[in-house]
Formats: sequence, structure tokens, C-alpha cells
Amino acid sequence: MGREKDRCLRTIPPRENGGNTDVKQMVKGTTLLFPCFIDGCGLSIGDVHWAQGDGEVSGTAIEMNAVVTVKVDVRKHQAAAFGNWPRFESTVAGVLKDLDPEHFVATMGIPVKPAGVVMAPELWIDVNSNHLLRPLRNESEDVTLAARDALLKMIALLAGPTSPAPTPLTAEQAYLLCSVACDLHISNLVDVPNYVVSNFLQLDVFEPP
Repeated sequence: MGREKDRCLRTIPPRENGGNTDVKQMVKGTTLLFPCFIDGCGLSIGDVHWAQGDGEVSGTAIEMNAVVTVKVDVRKHQAAAFGNWPRFESTVAGVLKDLDPEHFVATMGIPVKPAGVVMAPELWIDVNSNHLLRPLRNESEDVTLAARDALLKMIALLAGPTSPAPTPLTAEQAYLLCSVACDLHISNLVDVPNYVVSNFLQLDVFEPP
């Protein structure tokens, strides 16, 4: 759905013409709407997952080969109504309900970190503020830091003595499991300074097939 006909745009990041969105709710029964920026633009589909958690925290899910059948329509003059940005929807009952776990355990994260540690995206802020972030243990209104905290707590749970797994996992195993079976949800954006991100693990992943 490219904007530039004379040069290519990388599809690894999500962008206005689609790209690599990695949204687990884009399943059979959903309709995806993409704005078309040039005449004669094409449509390609890839990166199909057998399983993925919301967040895909390790950078990969359970990747798979797939044959995808789609119906394509052109809806003229509608893109501006949703901001010239991709959107998805469904009129099929139960599409999202089918993704909800029946049994789960969840950790909650807030924007905390060890003193002396600065997250990579904030290094430039720390440097330009004379290292004001470095000594902090609690930062204000940082969803990324809250998600990291929830993830680390889930890894600690899965690798610890009270692990819901049949036997405790290694930290590496827990990290990979979080990427395919844990869902990061923003739970609270109002009680400043601590936003809350919850990390849900579907416990049926430990049940025999």
C-alpha cells in the first residue's frame, strides 16, 4: 500500500501502509483496512504465527508456514475517516473471546528499575539532563518501564520455587514462553506516577496435549 513508488519502505516496523504489526487479534474473522497511497499499489501477507503473546517480548513468536485465503475489496474515499492509518474490525461473534484464557496467572508491573540503570531509549535524556535518571528507582508515567517490570516479575515467577510450570524454567525458557503465551495489557493510566501493566500467562500451556 506504499506511499513512495520510486523507493522501498521497510516492512519490519508497523507504519501507515501496514508493515509488521504483530497484533495477535488479527485472526480468522477479522477485516483489515489499509489506506492506499499510490495508484496500483500491491498487497502482500506474511509473518504468520501459530502462537504469539501480546507484546511478542523476545522479538519472535512461534513462526509457521501458511496458506492464507483473503477476500479483497476497494473501499473508495474511506481512508481519511480513520486517519489514513490501518484499522481492523470484526462482525464475527466470539473472535476475541476465543483468545481469552480460562485459567491464568498475572504479574503487575510499575515504572521501577534498579538505581544506576538507564533504559536504552532514555540514554539520551539521561546524558542531556546531567544523568538525572540514573539514580532513580521509580520513574513517572513510563509504560515501557512498567511492561519491563511485569515481564521480569513473570520470568522470576516461572523460574522460581512457586512456578506454575511442572518444574521451574530457566530464565531463558521463561523469557521465550512469555513471548508466545503471555499477554501484556495496559491496566492503569490514571493513577500517576505509576502506570500499571499486567502480564497474563495462560496456564493451559502446561497441560498435556
